[in-house]
Amino acid sequence: MTANNSSTPNEKNKDSSFQEAISNHIRDEFDNDFPISSFPDPVQEIIRACNEFLKFPTDFIGASILFAASLAIGNTHRVKINNAWYEKPLLYVALVGRPGTMKTPPLRFAIDPILTKDKQQYEKFKQEKRQFKRELKQGLEPETEPKFNKTVVSDFTPEALADIHFYNQRGLGVYSDELNQWLKNFNRYNSGSAQEFWLSVYSGTQISIDRKNQDPVLITEPFVSVCGGIQTAILHELAKDNRAQNGFIDRLLFAFPEYLSKEIWSESEMPTKINKQWNIIINNLLDMPLSTDNECNIKSKTIEFNPFAFDELRKWQIKNSEVINETSSDQLAGIYSKLEIYVIRLSLVIELLNEATKSTPEYKTLPDIEKMKWLYRAAVKLCHPDKNNSRLEIAKELNNAKDAGDLNRIEAIYLELVKPQISVDSVNKAIRLIEYFRYTAKRVNSILINAPVQGLDQRRKELYLKLPETFSTDQALRIAYNSDFPERTLKRWLTDNTYFEKLVHGKYRKLY
Repeated sequence: MTANNSSTPNEKNKDSSFQEAISNHIRDEFDNDFPISSFPDPVQEIIRACNEFLKFPTDFIGASILFAASLAIGNTHRVKINNAWYEKPLLYVALVGRPGTMKTPPLRFAIDPILTKDKQQYEKFKQEKRQFKRELKQGLEPETEPKFNKTVVSDFTPEALADIHFYNQRGLGVYSDELNQWLKNFNRYNSGSAQEFWLSVYSGTQISIDRKNQDPVLITEPFVSVCGGIQTAILHELAKDNRAQNGFIDRLLFAFPEYLSKEIWSESEMPTKINKQWNIIINNLLDMPLSTDNECNIKSKTIEFNPFAFDELRKWQIKNSEVINETSSDQLAGIYSKLEIYVIRLSLVIELLNEATKSTPEYKTLPDIEKMKWLYRAAVKLCHPDKNNSRLEIAKELNNAKDAGDLNRIEAIYLELVKPQISVDSVNKAIRLIEYFRYTAKRVNSILINAPVQGLDQRRKELYLKLPETFSTDQALRIAYNSDFPERTLKRWLTDNTYFEKLVHGKYRKLY
């Protein structure tokens, strides 16, 4: 699988919404829906089907897909910004909503192919463990004791996580039905050190864990993405233990639908092709090889922005810097600064997701021997035109891999030579996602500082201020009518317990 590296100056104008995106960083728009148009068409089809047939909120299934894609990519790829700055697609995602609003099922759907792979790895581990024990009974000396190489973890300590990560260098994913449990895990040992651990993981900084009666564990390339649900009513838990001050919650992306209500079940079955389609896409990402050197050090494949894509990214960053410099809120400044990291990471996720939706490369369908021949010939051709020392070294490594019959290494060399780039289209789509996450972060921040009304868009804010402290549905409808506020939208809004308390049928009280 290779990324699209073809682009022209016309790409800069491909997405007419880009200028709107960079000029509306702090949006007061009436419609702040999750931008499913940021995904490749086949993934959009999956999101819409999950919404129609399974009643998954688009925000939750869209964000869960981003998490699953991030996890499937792991340490295999990184994106280059400059010679001293690289980012990997690591994400911390929170799905925010009331109880019973379908936070867990979309996440479970998105990671199901990865969980299936973990089950397969567990069966393999059990077989190898039985063989290991048999050899011990026979007085033999097995080389190493088998380890369960899993990807998804739920309940753990930093020490246990480091152990698992040591044997799975590709990367891990924390899957939590209730994200608050992840936060509570911080207090099982030392809260401060646990937070430092997760801050280091987020930034990709080398981590070292000292263990009692065991050797220390050193993870040089940590990759642990996180996703889980959290109820709106307990969002304040995020700010405890200094997490609002040390920038921890600035690193969370919030999927936070507006006017979310409990849906009735669909009477129609979701087409089976949707599950199959998602399995193919996520497995295409999982099939990307993790490259290592002769000493088993990770050598992530580096992708660069094509020049036009980087120009668009810089325009956005300039505008974002202006917004940061203009805001008087330290909290918002911190949030907006982290968006500059996430727009890069999401550009990489979208680019590789796009590649994962394409037809299976020719060589993928070949038997291993034929696949090796195909990859070797293709890699030799890519090495041939360039006679500089770098390419000559690659050619030597290629021949060594051929002599050793190392199919995975030959494939990794071939994919490295293809030189993928992140396109303008992927950057524009990442920017649309980032603007959604900016809006939701503002809402969460407003709730955390006990001023949710300030997080509303302008029309809702004006209507909210016009409403009396207590009011009937009829009163609200009259005020909404005079304010050109849609009746249907008002009725949905009245169900949002972030802003309103229902006293009795048809009677409400403002909470602020």
